Amino acid sequence: MSEVDKVLPLISKRARELGYNIQHFQKLFFLEHFLKQISESNYRHYFVLKGGFEIQSLVGIENRMTQDLDAIYVGHPYNQIN
Repeated sequence: MSEVDKVLPLISKRARELGYNIQHFQKLFFLEHFLKQISESNYRHYFVLKGGFEIQSLVGIENRMTQDLDAIYVGHPYNQIN
C-alpha cells in the first residue's frame, strides 16, 4: 500500500468532520505538501506564489476554494536542453 493510499482516508475523514468538500480538501492537502517540499529544497528562494492559492492561505479555506497553484520561477539561471 502506497503512502497516498494510507493518507487519503485520513484526509477524507477530516474533511467530513470539518464539513468541507472531500476532493477540494484532498487537493489542498497535496498542494500544501508540494509547497512544503519546495520550501525544504535548494530552490525555495526562486519561487513566487501568486493568485488564488495565496489568497486562500491569507483568508482561509472557508472563504475561498482555489483549484490551482500559480507560481513563477525567478532569479536562478537554468539550462534549456535542445
